[in-house]
Formats: sequence, structure tokens, C-alpha cells
Amino acid sequence: MDKIIWDKSFSVNISDIINDMETGKQTLSSEVLKYLNEWLKNHIQCTDKNYSFFFNERGLC
Repeated sequence: MDKIIWDKSFSVNISDIINDMETGKQTLSSEVLKYLNEWLKNHIQCTDKNYSFFFNERGLC
């Protein structure tokens, strides 16, 4: 999945979760925490890691 689409999808999901929490439709449940944890691990370990070669090659890291 394209990084921009991936990030946009996350933003939409988080906005929905925040809205649901503010309106009382949802609480900070283990499901929400699991989603955030999995997304963050996948994002850092997979998506962002793919950029390390590019940055390292240009001396940016």
C-alpha cells in the first residue's frame, strides 16, 4: 500500500475513533489499543524502514 494512502487511512481511522470516544459510542478499549499498537509496529518496522536505505544513501541518517 502506498505510504500516503496508508497514512491517510490511519488518520481517518483515528479520527473516527476519537469522534466515537467523544460522543460516547466507544471507549479506549483493548481493541483500540491493539489496533494502535499493531499499526505503529507495522508502520515503523515495515513502512518507515523501507525509507532507511534512501536516507542512509544520502547521508540523512
